[in-house]
Amino acid sequence: MKVYFNIVFLLLAQFTIACRPMVNSGDIENKNLKSTYVSQDGQVDLEQINDSIWRTTFTNNEGFVFDTVMTQIPKGPNMLWNLPDEMFFLKFNWGGLSVSNSKLIVVEISSYGMLGHLAQMWGVYENPFYKIGQEISFEGDISNSKAGLAIGDVYLKGVEKPIEDYVRVTGQIKKEPYPRSFYSTADAPQGMFADTTVIHYRLVMDNPKIELLEKTLFKGYPVNTSVNQAAIAWEFADSEAFTLEGRAPWSDEELQKPIRVEGVLVQNINGSYLKNWKIIGN
Repeated sequence: MKVYFNIVFLLLAQFTIACRPMVNSGDIENKNLKSTYVSQDGQVDLEQINDSIWRTTFTNNEGFVFDTVMTQIPKGPNMLWNLPDEMFFLKFNWGGLSVSNSKLIVVEISSYGMLGHLAQMWGVYENPFYKIGQEISFEGDISNSKAGLAIGDVYLKGVEKPIEDYVRVTGQIKKEPYPRSFYSTADAPQGMFADTTVIHYRLVMDNPKIELLEKTLFKGYPVNTSVNQAAIAWEFADSEAFTLEGRAPWSDEELQKPIRVEGVLVQNINGSYLKNWKIIGN
């Protein structure tokens, strides 16, 4: 029996070693590439093992951990999940992680949602993860509500003047529980969260630097897109239309006249948009 036990133990040990990715002893020390990205649902820790393999750890708000390895693959022109400043893509199943210096987004093109299931974080597909521990910059529309200024799910604290614009913010992100005032209580029954037994988290950027982005002047012709959104066909590249966010479709009469539009050009997976735009004549 003892001999049999030792044989089984050795076979299991060999199998375990064989399943580990091959790593040079100095890889982690020399690269020291470790980073943490957080969202309101949890966090993702990345640690580079070698030139193409990253240890990837998902931890949800309840402390559940899903630990795996992902392979880094080259970016391709048809990868619709690219971030504007993407550094690399980590492949997992039929999706993976698109990683930049400020954000990490989780994508999956299968219908099952494998990563959300394994990590027990279904919000991974809805909310980006932001890098912590260093100053980062990103762009977005500022919303101004009773809860304060925010870009998406990141609250901006320490900003004196209310702003509603498309801007670039720079600062450090931290994660914290929502203050008690956000919960429904006997004194304040209209709070954001009805269940006071669950801790809800938010992302905060303290005293951010806020920059209004430079506008560009575009000359061209009014067009309505295939989904009936008002846009301008730029005279230097009329094959591409820049959507005027929030504007009603052009009338037949308006479509006949050239225009000039000034605004901030934003290009992402949803197309090309002009933010903070204004029409300044023809």
